[in-house]
Amino acid sequence: MRISKEFILVFFILILNSKDRLIEFAFNKYSQFGEDGVISKIFECIGTTNKLCIDFGAYDGVFFSNTANLWLHNNWQALLIESDKKRYEKLLKNSIKATSGCITLNLKIEPWGDNSIDSIFSKLKLDEPIDLLSLDIDGNEYYILKNMKIRPRVIVVEFNPTLPLDAFIHQPLDGYFGCSQAALESVLGDDYKLVAITDCNCFFVHSKCVKMIEEKFETNRALIKNENYQMVLSSTYDGKTFLLSRKNLFPWGNNNKYIGEVVAPGYKMLPVSVI
Repeated sequence: MRISKEFILVFFILILNSKDRLIEFAFNKYSQFGEDGVISKIFECIGTTNKLCIDFGAYDGVFFSNTANLWLHNNWQALLIESDKKRYEKLLKNSIKATSGCITLNLKIEPWGDNSIDSIFSKLKLDEPIDLLSLDIDGNEYYILKNMKIRPRVIVVEFNPTLPLDAFIHQPLDGYFGCSQAALESVLGDDYKLVAITDCNCFFVHSKCVKMIEEKFETNRALIKNENYQMVLSSTYDGKTFLLSRKNLFPWGNNNKYIGEVVAPGYKMLPVSVI
Protein backbone atom coordinates (compact mmCIF):
# COMPACT_ATOMS: atom_id res chain seq x y z
CA MET A 1 0.00 0.00 0.00
CA ARG A 2 1.39 3.39 -1.00
CA ILE A 3 1.03 6.32 1.39
CA SER A 4 0.71 9.70 -0.28
CA LYS A 5 2.90 12.65 0.60
CA GLU A 6 -0.22 14.61 1.50
CA PHE A 7 -1.20 11.99 4.09
CA ILE A 8 2.27 12.08 5.64
CA LEU A 9 2.19 15.88 5.74
CA VAL A 10 -1.22 15.97 7.44
CA PHE A 11 -0.10 13.31 9.91
CA PHE A 12 2.95 15.30 11.01
CA ILE A 13 0.96 18.54 11.20
CA LEU A 14 -1.47 16.85 13.58
CA ILE A 15 1.40 15.49 15.68
CA LEU A 16 3.10 18.87 15.89
CA ASN A 17 -0.14 20.65 16.77
CA SER A 18 -1.23 18.16 19.43
CA LYS A 19 -1.08 19.31 23.04
CA ASP A 20 -0.67 17.43 26.27
CA ARG A 21 -3.61 17.20 28.62
CA LEU A 22 -3.03 18.44 32.15
CA ILE A 23 -4.18 15.08 33.50
CA GLU A 24 -1.01 13.55 32.02
CA PHE A 25 0.96 15.35 34.74
CA ALA A 26 -1.13 13.91 37.57
CA PHE A 27 0.52 12.59 40.71
CA ASN A 28 -0.53 12.05 44.31
CA LYS A 29 1.34 13.20 47.36
CA TYR A 30 -1.82 13.68 49.40
CA SER A 31 -4.57 13.88 46.76
CA GLN A 32 -6.75 10.97 45.60
CA PHE A 33 -6.77 10.98 41.80
CA GLY A 34 -3.67 12.93 40.76
CA GLU A 35 -4.91 16.39 41.73
CA ASP A 36 -1.54 17.33 43.31
CA GLY A 37 0.18 16.98 39.95
CA VAL A 38 -2.48 18.84 37.98
CA ILE A 39 -2.48 21.76 40.43
CA SER A 40 1.32 21.90 40.36
CA LYS A 41 1.37 22.05 36.56
CA ILE A 42 -1.34 24.72 36.41
CA PHE A 43 0.58 27.08 38.69
CA GLU A 44 3.85 26.27 36.96
CA CYS A 45 2.12 27.68 33.89
CA ILE A 46 0.16 30.67 35.24
CA GLY A 47 2.38 31.53 38.21
CA THR A 48 1.23 32.51 41.71
CA THR A 49 0.32 35.81 43.36
CA ASN A 50 0.00 35.61 47.15
CA LYS A 51 0.15 31.81 47.38
CA LEU A 52 -3.12 31.67 49.29
CA CYS A 53 -5.25 28.54 49.08
CA ILE A 54 -8.66 27.94 50.62
CA ASP A 55 -9.83 24.42 51.34
CA PHE A 56 -13.48 23.86 52.24
CA GLY A 57 -14.07 20.31 53.38
CA ALA A 58 -10.46 19.97 54.49
CA TYR A 59 -11.08 16.75 56.50
CA ASP A 60 -7.96 16.25 58.69
CA GLY A 61 -5.90 18.46 56.40
CA VAL A 62 -3.98 15.69 54.65
CA PHE A 63 -6.34 12.80 53.80
CA PHE A 64 -7.04 12.99 50.04
CA SER A 65 -6.22 16.70 50.29
CA ASN A 66 -5.91 18.91 47.22
CA THR A 67 -3.99 21.60 49.15
CA ALA A 68 -1.71 19.84 51.70
CA ASN A 69 1.14 19.56 49.23
CA LEU A 70 1.07 23.34 48.88
CA TRP A 71 1.00 24.41 52.53
CA LEU A 72 3.15 21.58 53.86
CA HIS A 73 5.91 21.66 51.25
CA ASN A 74 5.64 24.75 49.04
CA ASN A 75 5.28 27.71 51.43
CA TRP A 76 1.65 28.47 50.66
CA GLN A 77 -0.68 30.11 53.16
CA ALA A 78 -3.94 28.27 53.78
CA LEU A 79 -7.44 28.74 55.11
CA LEU A 80 -8.66 25.25 56.06
CA ILE A 81 -12.28 24.69 57.02
CA GLU A 82 -13.82 21.45 58.29
CA SER A 83 -17.30 21.01 59.78
CA ASP A 84 -16.80 17.66 61.55
CA LYS A 85 -15.43 18.20 65.08
CA LYS A 86 -13.32 15.01 65.31
CA ARG A 87 -11.75 15.59 61.91
CA TYR A 88 -11.13 19.20 62.86
CA GLU A 89 -9.16 18.16 65.95
CA LYS A 90 -6.83 16.16 63.70
CA LEU A 91 -6.71 19.08 61.28
CA LEU A 92 -5.45 21.36 64.07
CA LYS A 93 -2.56 18.98 64.81
CA ASN A 94 -1.62 18.54 61.15
CA SER A 95 -1.78 22.25 60.35
CA ILE A 96 0.97 22.97 62.89
CA LYS A 97 3.41 21.45 60.38
CA ALA A 98 2.62 24.10 57.77
CA THR A 99 5.63 25.84 56.22
CA SER A 100 3.75 29.15 56.14
CA GLY A 101 0.64 30.50 57.85
CA CYS A 102 -2.48 28.35 58.35
CA ILE A 103 -5.90 29.51 59.55
CA THR A 104 -8.27 26.73 60.59
CA LEU A 105 -12.01 26.98 61.24
CA ASN A 106 -14.51 24.43 62.51
CA LEU A 107 -17.77 25.30 60.76
CA LYS A 108 -20.11 24.26 57.98
CA ILE A 109 -19.75 26.39 54.90
CA GLU A 110 -23.08 27.81 53.67
CA PRO A 111 -24.15 29.40 50.35
CA TRP A 112 -25.09 32.65 52.11
CA GLY A 113 -25.09 34.29 55.55
CA ASP A 114 -22.34 34.42 58.18
CA ASN A 115 -20.82 31.12 57.07
CA SER A 116 -20.63 31.96 53.38
CA ILE A 117 -17.29 32.17 51.61
CA ASP A 118 -17.58 35.93 51.13
CA SER A 119 -18.55 36.58 54.75
CA ILE A 120 -15.67 34.48 56.10
CA PHE A 121 -13.26 36.11 53.69
CA SER A 122 -14.38 39.57 54.83
CA LYS A 123 -14.21 38.76 58.56
CA LEU A 124 -10.67 37.43 58.25
CA LYS A 125 -9.67 40.51 56.18
CA LEU A 126 -8.00 38.37 53.56
CA ASP A 127 -6.89 40.02 50.36
CA GLU A 128 -7.68 38.95 46.82
CA PRO A 129 -6.62 37.48 44.54
CA ILE A 130 -6.93 33.97 45.93
CA ASP A 131 -4.70 31.64 43.98
CA LEU A 132 -6.64 28.43 44.71
CA LEU A 133 -10.03 27.39 46.06
CA SER A 134 -10.63 23.69 46.68
CA LEU A 135 -14.24 22.78 47.36
CA ASP A 136 -15.22 19.29 48.54
CA ILE A 137 -18.21 19.38 50.88
CA ASP A 138 -20.18 16.40 49.56
CA GLY A 139 -23.18 18.19 48.17
CA ASN A 140 -23.73 21.93 48.13
CA GLU A 141 -20.85 22.89 45.82
CA TYR A 142 -23.24 24.19 43.14
CA TYR A 143 -25.01 26.53 45.57
CA ILE A 144 -21.75 27.76 47.12
CA LEU A 145 -20.36 28.72 43.71
CA LYS A 146 -23.64 30.26 42.57
CA ASN A 147 -23.65 32.73 45.47
CA MET A 148 -19.90 33.35 45.73
CA LYS A 149 -18.67 36.85 44.85
CA ILE A 150 -14.91 36.36 45.21
CA ARG A 151 -13.12 35.08 42.14
CA PRO A 152 -10.16 32.75 42.83
CA ARG A 153 -7.69 32.29 39.99
CA VAL A 154 -8.11 28.50 40.11
CA ILE A 155 -11.04 26.46 41.42
CA VAL A 156 -10.90 22.72 42.07
CA VAL A 157 -14.39 21.44 42.81
CA GLU A 158 -15.91 18.00 43.31
CA PHE A 159 -18.56 16.77 40.88
CA ASN A 160 -20.60 13.57 40.69
CA PRO A 161 -18.96 11.47 37.95
CA THR A 162 -21.96 9.13 37.65
CA LEU A 163 -24.20 11.94 36.35
CA PRO A 164 -24.25 12.58 32.57
CA LEU A 165 -21.38 14.95 31.81
CA ASP A 166 -23.38 17.24 29.51
CA ALA A 167 -26.65 17.33 31.45
CA PHE A 168 -27.44 20.19 33.84
CA ILE A 169 -28.19 18.25 37.04
CA HIS A 170 -27.74 19.12 40.69
CA GLN A 171 -29.12 18.18 44.06
CA PRO A 172 -31.62 20.21 46.07
CA LEU A 173 -30.05 22.38 48.77
CA ASP A 174 -28.46 20.19 51.50
CA GLY A 175 -28.91 17.04 49.45
CA TYR A 176 -26.18 14.42 49.14
CA PHE A 177 -25.31 13.74 45.53
CA GLY A 178 -23.70 16.95 44.32
CA CYS A 179 -23.91 17.98 40.70
CA SER A 180 -22.80 17.25 37.16
CA GLN A 181 -19.83 18.67 35.28
CA ALA A 182 -22.22 20.68 33.09
CA ALA A 183 -23.88 22.25 36.15
CA LEU A 184 -20.49 23.49 37.37
CA GLU A 185 -19.62 24.90 33.95
CA SER A 186 -22.99 26.67 33.85
CA VAL A 187 -22.78 28.22 37.30
CA LEU A 188 -19.24 29.54 36.77
CA GLY A 189 -20.14 30.88 33.33
CA ASP A 190 -17.76 32.88 31.16
CA ASP A 191 -15.55 33.85 34.11
CA TYR A 192 -13.93 30.41 34.11
CA LYS A 193 -12.70 27.77 31.69
CA LEU A 194 -12.72 24.04 32.45
CA VAL A 195 -9.14 22.86 31.83
CA ALA A 196 -8.88 19.40 33.42
CA ILE A 197 -10.92 16.64 35.02
CA THR A 198 -9.93 13.81 37.35
CA ASP A 199 -12.23 11.02 38.51
CA CYS A 200 -14.12 13.33 40.86
CA ASN A 201 -12.78 16.89 40.47
CA CYS A 202 -13.13 19.60 37.85
CA PHE A 203 -10.39 22.20 37.44
CA PHE A 204 -11.38 25.72 36.40
CA VAL A 205 -9.01 28.59 35.59
CA HIS A 206 -10.16 32.22 35.57
CA SER A 207 -10.57 33.81 32.16
CA LYS A 208 -7.91 36.43 32.99
CA CYS A 209 -5.14 33.84 33.07
CA VAL A 210 -6.51 30.84 31.16
CA LYS A 211 -4.83 31.84 27.89
CA MET A 212 -1.49 30.70 29.34
CA ILE A 213 -3.03 27.26 29.85
CA GLU A 214 -4.69 27.14 26.44
CA GLU A 215 -1.41 27.92 24.68
CA LYS A 216 0.32 24.87 26.18
CA PHE A 217 -2.37 22.34 27.05
CA GLU A 218 -5.45 20.77 25.53
CA THR A 219 -8.62 22.35 26.92
CA ASN A 220 -11.23 21.15 24.42
CA ARG A 221 -13.89 19.70 26.71
CA ALA A 222 -14.50 16.78 24.34
CA LEU A 223 -10.83 15.80 24.59
CA ILE A 224 -10.36 16.23 28.35
CA LYS A 225 -13.56 14.54 29.52
CA ASN A 226 -13.43 11.75 32.08
CA GLU A 227 -16.00 9.00 31.53
CA ASN A 228 -14.67 6.48 34.08
CA TYR A 229 -17.90 6.37 36.09
CA GLN A 230 -20.46 7.14 33.42
CA MET A 231 -23.54 4.91 33.45
CA VAL A 232 -26.24 4.18 30.92
CA LEU A 233 -29.75 3.00 31.80
CA SER A 234 -31.35 1.47 28.73
CA SER A 235 -34.16 -0.84 27.69
CA THR A 236 -34.84 -3.80 25.47
CA TYR A 237 -37.63 -3.54 22.91
CA ASP A 238 -39.94 -5.49 25.22
CA GLY A 239 -39.42 -3.15 28.17
CA LYS A 240 -36.70 -4.85 30.23
CA THR A 241 -34.23 -2.36 31.75
CA PHE A 242 -30.51 -2.78 32.17
CA LEU A 243 -27.73 -0.61 33.54
CA LEU A 244 -24.30 -0.27 31.95
CA SER A 245 -21.20 1.16 33.63
CA ARG A 246 -17.59 1.61 32.60
CA LYS A 247 -16.56 0.42 36.07
CA ASN A 248 -17.64 -2.83 37.70
CA LEU A 249 -19.03 -1.12 40.79
CA PHE A 250 -20.79 2.08 41.80
CA PRO A 251 -18.07 4.35 43.27
CA TRP A 252 -20.02 4.77 46.53
CA GLY A 253 -21.74 1.38 46.66
CA ASN A 254 -25.33 0.48 45.83
CA ASN A 255 -27.17 0.23 49.12
CA ASN A 256 -30.54 1.83 48.46
CA LYS A 257 -32.59 3.51 45.76
CA TYR A 258 -32.77 7.31 45.88
CA ILE A 259 -36.31 8.66 45.99
CA GLY A 260 -35.65 12.34 46.72
CA GLU A 261 -35.69 15.44 44.55
CA VAL A 262 -33.38 16.03 41.59
CA VAL A 263 -32.95 19.38 39.83
CA ALA A 264 -32.68 18.38 36.18
CA PRO A 265 -34.49 20.61 33.66
CA GLY A 266 -35.75 18.60 30.70
CA TYR A 267 -35.60 15.28 32.56
CA LYS A 268 -38.27 13.29 34.39
CA MET A 269 -37.69 11.23 37.52
CA LEU A 270 -38.53 7.60 36.76
CA PRO A 271 -40.06 5.25 39.34
CA VAL A 272 -37.30 3.34 41.19
CA SER A 273 -39.04 0.11 40.19
CA VAL A 274 -37.68 0.40 36.63
CA ILE A 275 -34.08 0.08 37.81
